[in-house]
Amino acid sequence: MKTLYLDCGMGAAGDMLTAALLELTDQTTFLNTINSLGLSDMEITAKNVTQYNITGTQMAVKFQGIEEESQDIKGNSLPEQMPKNVKPAPQRSVSEIENLIKKLKVSEKVISDTLAVYRLLAEAEGAVHGRNVTEIHFCSLGTMDAIADILSVSLLLEMITPKKIIASPVCVGYGYGNILHNGRAESPPNL
Repeated sequence: MKTLYLDCGMGAAGDMLTAALLELTDQTTFLNTINSLGLSDMEITAKNVTQYNITGTQMAVKFQGIEEESQDIKGNSLPEQMPKNVKPAPQRSVSEIENLIKKLKVSEKVISDTLAVYRLLAEAEGAVHGRNVTEIHFCSLGTMDAIADILSVSLLLEMITPKKIIASPVCVGYGYGNILHNGRAESPPNL
């Protein structure tokens, strides 16, 4: 039985999962497949990188020629600090994301797995904000970068075909950070 073990001790970001799974299959086949799905103006690339004497794969998603991570709030890239030519990523509703995913030229399994992830995320967002799932609009989870990450993991899992998937606990960390929510930067409340 083919078992896939995911060591999530350093987190489980979409690009990290994509890169790790990509190393288990044919990189060229995956990149050709994902880049031909019909997500217009999007390109996913992979490159080998070495940091601190450790070699691995680094994923990048470009939407309309811009690497979308620069549109998120990683590090200190808050909206007021972004270059003027970079617009904040649009918020997308659950139904907008579902419609986008359902139009893709992939198997029903990849579509259903990708939609299942978004439904779980929408339920979690709804619970946190006390809203119905249909009222949820994703900020960073609605970017093309996030959609590409979730879709990529679903496609790679189909390519790898594990019979069983086991994951370690996800290290979630603690502390405070600035976030982009509903199109504006917010800081956590003073406790």
